[in-house]
Amino acid sequence: MRKFSTMILLALALTVITAQASLAASPHFKHGGEPTCTITGGGTNSTSTTCKGSLAGLGGGDVVIDTTVSGFAVYQSQNRDGNTAA
Repeated sequence: MRKFSTMILLALALTVITAQASLAASPHFKHGGEPTCTITGGGTNSTSTTCKGSLAGLGGGDVVIDTTVSGFAVYQSQNRDGNTAA
């Protein structure tokens, strides 16, 4: 009976240890915390891009987020008289 109790205790301890490791890290954006990016600058090059969001479930590990920003602009030139250039 003692051997059986030891086996049950060992199995329970192993289950607890593995459950903690699997539940610890589950990174995700919080409700309403999806990232929003703002591009500031002028001329032909942007000077800065800032992205903000709220994360949860990080656990004890590192989280790396890679971001790629691309885009284009459509604009028209206007002279001093308010006429759009053709």
